[in-house]
This record gives sequence, structure tokens and C-alpha cells, in this order.
Amino acid sequence: MTITPQNLIALLPLLIVGLTVVVVMLSIAWRRNHFLNATLSVIGLNAALVSLWFVGQAGAMDVTPLMRVDGFAMLYTGLVLLASLATCTFAYPWLEGYNDNKDEFYLLVLI
Repeated sequence: MTITPQNLIALLPLLIVGLTVVVVMLSIAWRRNHFLNATLSVIGLNAALVSLWFVGQAGAMDVTPLMRVDGFAMLYTGLVLLASLATCTFAYPWLEGYNDNKDEFYLLVLI
């Protein structure tokens, strides 16, 4: 199967969230900074939400035989991204008072 630029546009939110996971993981390995990791997670989730607009412009298509990107897929992807964004945003103040490792929380939310 050949991957076309249209297929990459259809997979853009998933690719952005995957890249965000890698960036946050490297940030945790480099230096543990709760504010930086929370900010990177929120920026990545917002970028994935913005990319849904480009997916909507591309129209419905079958990316693989098992994956179809249409209006319903975009709706539910947006709902999951909004829920993840709200979780990261509202958990930040609570995690500030937590004494143990708190950076892995954002990895689990992004995954």
C-alpha cells in the first residue's frame, strides 16, 4: 500500500499526538520540569485539535482497509483530544502539591 499526502493529512492528529509523546518523553529524560512537560502536552493537544480543520478540508477517505476518516471519526477524535486537554489543564494545579514523580502523568494522558 502506498501512503499518499492525502493519507498523511488524514492521519495528522494521530501523528501530532505521537510526536508530542516522543517530545515529552525526551523532555522528562533530559530534565524533570513539571511546568515544561505540562506546557508541551497542552501545545501538542492544541496542535492536534487545529489539525482537525485540515483533515476536514480533505474530506472522507479510507486511509487503510481498517481505518476510515470521515465526519464521525473527526468528531470523536476531537472529543478525545478535548477530554485530554481538559485533563491536562485541570490536573496541573493538583499535581503541583503532589510530592512524587508527576511528569509521567502527561505521558499516560497522551498515550
